[in-house]
Amino acid sequence: MKNFIINLSANAFGILVARHFVPGFSFQGDALLLIKGAFILTLINYFLKPILKAILFPFILLSLGLFTIVINMLLLWIFTRIPLGVQIEGIYALLYATLLFGSINFVLHLPIISEDKPS
Repeated sequence: MKNFIINLSANAFGILVARHFVPGFSFQGDALLLIKGAFILTLINYFLKPILKAILFPFILLSLGLFTIVINMLLLWIFTRIPLGVQIEGIYALLYATLLFGSINFVLHLPIISEDKPS
């Protein structure tokens, strides 16, 4: 549950940061719509991402993991098709937003990674 809440807050924060720093990424909505969008994006990542990674594992292996970025781009694109006030215009905006979301999730999960290490 703790991991789900961290992912939810990371996605909400990612939407806000991308709105300000990624040209071509826009979000029009209030706080409730932001929470709904972050919740749906978190659910997409929890349910679709493992399936896509399992299906596309050979491509991930051949690209030494870089194909994961393509999977994340696809998931973010699917998220923008749901009418929640998020729009991404252009492939570069999608790439930059994907890298931004990945960076935010990585940074927010660092304390969890350090807690899991045995002493």
